[in-house]
Amino acid sequence: MNRSHALGAVAAEPRRRVAGLAVAVGPAAVESVTALLRADAAFETNLYVGRHEGRLQVGVPVADAAVGQAGGPPGLYRTRLGPVMLALDGQLSNAELLREELEERGALFSSDAHAELLLHLLAVSDQKTLVNRVVDALLRVEGGVAAAILTGDHLLLARDPWGLRPLLLGRHLGGWIVGSDWGKLARIGAEVLREVDPGELLIIDPDRVESLRPLPRRQRQSCALELLDLACPTALVAGHEARAARVRAGEILARELPVRADVVVPMPPQGEAAALGFARVLGVPFDPALLSGTPPAVVRSAVYGQRVVVVDSLLLVGQELAAAVRAIRAAGAAEVHVRIAAPAAVDACRFGVDLGDRNELTGVRYDPARARAWLDADSLGWMSPEGLRELLGSEAARSCVGCLTGHFVLEQRARRGAAQLPLFSARSG
Repeated sequence: MNRSHALGAVAAEPRRRVAGLAVAVGPAAVESVTALLRADAAFETNLYVGRHEGRLQVGVPVADAAVGQAGGPPGLYRTRLGPVMLALDGQLSNAELLREELEERGALFSSDAHAELLLHLLAVSDQKTLVNRVVDALLRVEGGVAAAILTGDHLLLARDPWGLRPLLLGRHLGGWIVGSDWGKLARIGAEVLREVDPGELLIIDPDRVESLRPLPRRQRQSCALELLDLACPTALVAGHEARAARVRAGEILARELPVRADVVVPMPPQGEAAALGFARVLGVPFDPALLSGTPPAVVRSAVYGQRVVVVDSLLLVGQELAAAVRAIRAAGAAEVHVRIAAPAAVDACRFGVDLGDRNELTGVRYDPARARAWLDADSLGWMSPEGLRELLGSEAARSCVGCLTGHFVLEQRARRGAAQLPLFSARSG
């Protein structure tokens, strides 16, 4: 396996910290590397380089919190159609209903992973070919899904009909490469060709790519957080460069919630672009005086005696932001104001983005006044829903903002509940 595959595995997703790998080594053979490997270590040590040779390789970065749940490293399974590796990024909204149905048919599950549900759907399908089984399974699932299925002959890639999870196709060193972030693929020298379209199924072998459109068409629902916070700054999200959109978000925020200030400081790492836009509208200096770390470090000369505005792209649990406010106060700031370039997060994502537990979100735990007091800020403000609609423009109706509003394009569907009929009935009379 060459260096491009190793880097492709870990570079395509900047928000994930560990990775797994599967390699197709022949027409009927798939080798699996199931150990979880730190992505930063893979960059430094080239851990995979030269150790695994194959015609098709899949590396799947996964968040620590997702292991054994919706996501996970590639899982290798033996089927009647040969060995299959299945990896899933995302989350199924009808997972409980599918699990109940499959358990009633005798299925046994070893984990709560939604990828395992998809595998069972492949297994029970009455279709004769793997491609048809994949289509049959995808027609059963609901939710945000980007799936990779590797056999000895092909790599199959599928994206949900709403486009809730990102998936990109590119070329690198004569081969195909797939990832979730334009910027990170470009970082390793890959040429991004296009997005995998919502509802599209790609069948890839070493020589060609075939595109099928087997799933029903839905109105696109791109994740708004990709644009606001998650994607690499150079990434294109729904046709917009992420960094340019974040600068504009800061400008909108400054018009909505101006404040008398001497300096605007971004919350690293994602607040830089929004803070730049905020400072531009206010006409005050922008200074990256807050340095990442635990606890965070502050350039004292930049904030001492100053009225400081700290700008972040998104406020979730808020522990790091609270620590930053304390550090700026300790460095001698006269005032510390906080501005968030997105509405308050009020719900956990239903489609696989790890935002933490809903009950730990600042926007759920506190009303605005209590949140300000908890952060120890002189003032606190979020972008309004109207400001978000202005930012998204024509894409507003085609964007998923469920975590910011509590209203999702797909709601989670619970189990049906007990349906067992009584074995005996009481005699009448």
